[in-house]
Amino acid sequence: MTTTQGLRLIVAPNVGEVVRLAGNRIQAGLRAKPQGFVLGTATGGTMEPLYAHLAWRETASRMLDVDADLGGFEHVSLRNIAATFGLDEYFGVPQAFYGQTYRAFMELHLFSKVGLSNNTHLPDWRINDPEQARLACQAYEELIRSVGGIDLQLLGLGGNGHIAFNEPFSSFASRTRLIGLDRRTVVDNARYFLSPDESRGLGVEPGKSPYEKMVSGMWTDRQRAFFELVLNERVPNAAMTMGIGTILEARALLMLVTGAAKRAALHAMLFGPITEGVPATSLRTHSDALVLADREAIDDEVAELIGLPSDPEATLEGVVID
Repeated sequence: MTTTQGLRLIVAPNVGEVVRLAGNRIQAGLRAKPQGFVLGTATGGTMEPLYAHLAWRETASRMLDVDADLGGFEHVSLRNIAATFGLDEYFGVPQAFYGQTYRAFMELHLFSKVGLSNNTHLPDWRINDPEQARLACQAYEELIRSVGGIDLQLLGLGGNGHIAFNEPFSSFASRTRLIGLDRRTVVDNARYFLSPDESRGLGVEPGKSPYEKMVSGMWTDRQRAFFELVLNERVPNAAMTMGIGTILEARALLMLVTGAAKRAALHAMLFGPITEGVPATSLRTHSDALVLADREAIDDEVAELIGLPSDPEATLEGVVID
């Protein structure tokens, strides 16, 4: 179950510690390669606190002349990043919803905050023709190769075990491509296309996935009809995504998993069979993959299997999953 080789897992007490450790990992990559470092970026709610931390750390470290979290270590500015490559982007986004694109997300949460303006790459959200998307995905692969590949790829974990927009049963050899999205993924993503008042009208906390409420059977016919209208008219059901094969070619992978909603997916990823039915299990085939999880994301069985300390403030390191 645990060996000296395989996927590494660190369990931190809370989200704040998860993003601090992630920031340390990014700094380690930059110190090892201060010129030419290529970062693969990810989006979604899990990444928001990470990017807020990176922006704070960049500003504070500039004022202190040392890294704000690593004491005497010199801080390497994120402006030294040679290029970034986003995992994915929606396909067929209505112009009115540019603010929900992943390009807009990255500009808002990271690029504009740390002064990253050049060589920030994502698939083009404006593409709405499948053949154009196919050619653009091929060009994206070529662009990644032209810079020598990705040094560190950030990842989140989907509720159904997807990584990027590689839905269950995507091939581990898949490349950047246009893909249809699983209904669970579309429902989860609806949070970004609902106004706060609309979310509350559905009994959902703004910014949270409406999935659990939808499957609970508690909505009225009117609420369910409204939500289906949102899914049909606002939320994209396709995306351009790096393939699993593309992701696995990154020299190092760093996945962040936070919150109780990810427990089942994390359990399957760590201790289920390595299978295309759970795309995230592909990380267990990589030579340098690290998962940073908070305690909320760990169910009781996983806690027992990894020997999670009872102290809620303890960080568990050194777990390796084969």
